[in-house]
Amino acid sequence: MKMSLNMYRPLNSTRTAVVRLLSLLLLLAALGVIQSTHAQSTYVLTNLWSLGPKTNTFLNNDNFSRGMAYNPVSGHVLVVSRTPVPDFGTNVFGTNGVYILDGTNGALLGKLPYDPNTITNGTYPINMVAVTDDGVIYVGNLTGDSSNPTNAFKLYRWSDESAQPVLAYAGDPSAGDTFNANNRRFGDTITVRGTGTGTQILLGSTYLNAALLTTADGTSFTAAKIMTDALAADLSKGLAWGPGNTFYAKQTSRALRKFNLNLVANTANIVAVGPLEALAGGAMSVDVSRNAMAIIDVTNHKLLMYDIFDPSMPIQNDVTKSFPTNGANANAVGSVSLRNGKLFAFESNNGLLAYTLYPLAYAAPAITTQPASVTLWEGASNYTFSVAVTGSEALSYQWRFGGVAIPGATSRLLLIPYVSYPQAGAYSVVISNSLGSVTSSSATLTVTPANASAQVTNLWNVLAGTRPYLTYRPVGDSYLGYKGYGMAINPVNTNIIVVTRLDPTNMIAVMDIQGNHLHYIDYSGLGVDQMNKVDVADDGAVYICNNTTTTNTPFQIFAFADDGPNPAPSTGKWVAFKGDPGNWQTWATNGWGTTFSVRGGGLNTEILIGAQN
Repeated sequence: MKMSLNMYRPLNSTRTAVVRLLSLLLLLAALGVIQSTHAQSTYVLTNLWSLGPKTNTFLNNDNFSRGMAYNPVSGHVLVVSRTPVPDFGTNVFGTNGVYILDGTNGALLGKLPYDPNTITNGTYPINMVAVTDDGVIYVGNLTGDSSNPTNAFKLYRWSDESAQPVLAYAGDPSAGDTFNANNRRFGDTITVRGTGTGTQILLGSTYLNAALLTTADGTSFTAAKIMTDALAADLSKGLAWGPGNTFYAKQTSRALRKFNLNLVANTANIVAVGPLEALAGGAMSVDVSRNAMAIIDVTNHKLLMYDIFDPSMPIQNDVTKSFPTNGANANAVGSVSLRNGKLFAFESNNGLLAYTLYPLAYAAPAITTQPASVTLWEGASNYTFSVAVTGSEALSYQWRFGGVAIPGATSRLLLIPYVSYPQAGAYSVVISNSLGSVTSSSATLTVTPANASAQVTNLWNVLAGTRPYLTYRPVGDSYLGYKGYGMAINPVNTNIIVVTRLDPTNMIAVMDIQGNHLHYIDYSGLGVDQMNKVDVADDGAVYICNNTTTTNTPFQIFAFADDGPNPAPSTGKWVAFKGDPGNWQTWATNGWGTTFSVRGGGLNTEILIGAQN
């Protein structure tokens, strides 16, 4: 296949201009004429080439092409396409293919070998691509429900660009998740790190969870479901590995989130949030060695690069770059590859961009936003002093109180967990790097006296579904669950009584104050139809009521002398009331039992209930 010269741009004149510009900037910086305005390492992007839609037959103005990755071994760019195209070379495969481009100029070189007998099934048989540091290529399908055996998530492996594909994984990365169907959709995002038996592949679902694929032999993979505290669909548009066991995610018009991955518990929790809600991104890539992140704005069809040394305060590098066209990207899809000093970005329906990264300049630290004075109530919690700076990394911080260094206070933020009188005073911070240091102005913390009041402290939690009497309703289930209706604390022994209603049976469970299950209370012989609410009198007597919706069904109160497991008939358990609390003077549709309160004890026991209508 021949390429026209307008498919890519020449390099020599551009590179010469950049070299001259950088030389001038460095000279001016040395003379003190200019200073860097970024807090972290700053890079500028130099264009290598670009390809618009329809400049190649596999790059159509549609969303059939979504996946793209850079191969650091070959220097090639790989593009996954489902656009119907004529056959190229000797690899006959129909409408699906992984195309190989020259990373230096965008020239089309060929395609990966493709075997339709190996690559099968899925909503789309191929969708996203990722490449390891040693040039092994992984391509995943897209599945809307990986629990369906005929629609499992599949991952294919090419050992290099000339190898035949092999199936590396096929199955359900969600481990049969039933909480939400979108937890079983995989293939929209994929990010890889490591090589050989150390290869780790992270997948994002379109709801809350992720999946981690690992390998013991370097070729075949197993999956582990990763539970996260993300918002719904946070992991479905942009996903990238960070340093250590961390990864980043970015959903359209939401904050950048950094997660810490616990490989033992198979969980991931948010550890940092970057204020990028105004950015409609999107596909992203992170270069850990440069603290750099590149991301696509899929609404405005732009490419942006940020320094994320401090992910809570991303700093944009260089100017925003535009894609060749501004076509609608209704699915908000694309891919970014940022590695080895090169940046490649592909937005569906709008083409490909290719850049080289150049470091700009270095500067001593300078403060752009001073720490602010504040007045707080005594007892306030988790107040943070902050400072914003410019200058080259690595920056170091040392906070001071009254001019004396605070041990361990060496980050950009200073957290005061609990505000008390001894903490009132002046706070400042010294910022340093290899080129110099600067001291902030003092921020005064004024503490206002507060009247002490009770504070709620969490003691423990018991999750729904972990005990028979603590049920939940699965998504889409209209019958099971939500049957635990009543709970009360016994003032005599601090035990906790929980009642359930017909799921699968009525139960009276007793827990101790630490949340440990003790026993069930035997209510046999009382003629219990159902239980709804429970309360305990001052003398430890337990009262439980049913729930009625009309006066035709008797309202009942069942009494127990205490919360022991085997109360004696008559003296230990009895029916305290049965009938219509309204004495037949209310509407027939009146019901009782949704509100229930007990006070007093013995002959002075009083029970207050409210009607439903």
